[in-house]
Amino acid sequence: MVVDGIVEWFSTGTIVDPRKSLELNKEEAHGVPIRCCVGLDLIWKVEMDWQGQKLSEQLMQIILLTFAVVAFVTGFVTGSFQMMILIYAGGVVLTTLITVPNWPFFNRHPLNWLDSSEAEKHPKPQKGVSAKKKSAKK
Repeated sequence: MVVDGIVEWFSTGTIVDPRKSLELNKEEAHGVPIRCCVGLDLIWKVEMDWQGQKLSEQLMQIILLTFAVVAFVTGFVTGSFQMMILIYAGGVVLTTLITVPNWPFFNRHPLNWLDSSEAEKHPKPQKGVSAKKKSAKK
């Protein structure tokens, strides 16, 4: 289970994902997501692709801005602060329902990761030694 991998990471410094037979040390695991919701990925795909994240953010900004303008205009015309807050709160709830769940249209561009056996065949890129520029004295 993923929880066992997290416990093992704290005790030994390695993450072990039993489904992929993947073992990473703390330095290699930097940026690797550790799921806290055990079993949620069996019901609902947890990851969203990069283009889906961008689309979700853009939708959130557009919907919230639209509801803010509509709420302000409606509140100004009716002279009701309560109406303005209710319209904007409805926009926040609608935005949350649209952008937070991982809907299928957010996963149109999935990432294809290498298998661990394939990744071992390709060496890690080495950091190049940068040549120091010699300053010309005048």
